[in-house]
Amino acid sequence: MMQYHLYRMRDNDLLDVINAALVGWVRVSEGRTPAPSEGFIDSQPVKTAKAGGSRGYDAGKNIKGRKRHVVTNMLGTWCTTPMSRTSTGRPI
Repeated sequence: MMQYHLYRMRDNDLLDVINAALVGWVRVSEGRTPAPSEGFIDSQPVKTAKAGGSRGYDAGKNIKGRKRHVVTNMLGTWCTTPMSRTSTGRPI
């Protein structure tokens, strides 16, 4: 039952709205503006199953799968997580 509600909130972008409101609230409480002006981008290869979606090969880490890109603001709060094949550096 709980999973149904979580998927509904995800599909209706309600989780993104909640996250944006909480990030703005935390930034204001830290004495900053609600919208971040700078951030950090990092990537991490993630092993995946053969089924579904695009995959690639990261020769440096010897991993077949996807690459997860994480974008955070200066306070370390999450902004977005696009995915791409490991063989490319650009998000899908």
